[in-house]
Amino acid sequence: MLTLARPAASLAKGWKKAALWEALLRTRLFPMAIIPVIRQGEQQGTLDDSLRTAAKMLEDRVHNRSTLVIQVLPPLIFLLVAS
Repeated sequence: MLTLARPAASLAKGWKKAALWEALLRTRLFPMAIIPVIRQGEQQGTLDDSLRTAAKMLEDRVHNRSTLVIQVLPPLIFLLVAS
């Protein structure tokens, strides 16, 4: 089971000493694709927009993976039952 207590504490410590993107990079809880988005937002002063973009990226990723599973799983089950 994934518990977020330890990573959250680590992130809080990293936040005091480094930029948010560096702290997130150290925790390795987020996909590497969103780290540059957050870094750019911090550097340009548009972190709120960058976090929205990162959230949309993650939502799209979950949606795409679930769509893939929904499309691939029924034929696989059919093949398993048929054999």
